[in-house]
Amino acid sequence: MTERLGWPSEIAGWNWDKEDKTYTPKTLFQYINGAAEVYLAYRVQRVSVRRYLKAGQPDIAAEIYQMASSEDAFGVFSLEHQDPEAGIGQGSEFGGSLLRFWKGRFFATVSERDRKGDRSSGSRPGRAWRPG
Repeated sequence: MTERLGWPSEIAGWNWDKEDKTYTPKTLFQYINGAAEVYLAYRVQRVSVRRYLKAGQPDIAAEIYQMASSEDAFGVFSLEHQDPEAGIGQGSEFGGSLLRFWKGRFFATVSERDRKGDRSSGSRPGRAWRPG
C-alpha cells in the first residue's frame, strides 16, 4: 500500500527514516496494543506507518488506516472528534500535536512522538504539518 500512497520523503524539514511499516488485522496489536479492538471493530484492512525525523525535534508518525468502507473510516474518526476542523479530506481536526482526518476508505493521523514512540504533548511539528 505504501507505494500507492505517494508518501513524501520530506515535509517541513522532517525527513523520512527510510522504513515503512505495515500492519494487518492479525498484526495490529503489535503496533497499538490496547486500542486495536476499535480499529478491528471498524473493519481495518491495513495500516501503513511512516516516521519522520528532524534534528533537535520530536519524531513525527504518519499513519494511514485503510478501512473496508468509507462508513468505517468515518466511524473511527467520529469516536474522538473534539478539536477544531483542519480543512482536510471529508472531515478533520487538529489539536495539540495530533492531526486526524478521513477521506473515502482511509483514516489518517499525523502526530508528534517521543523517541520511544509514545505520543508527545508538544505542538510544534503538528503546526508545521498543518495545511494553510
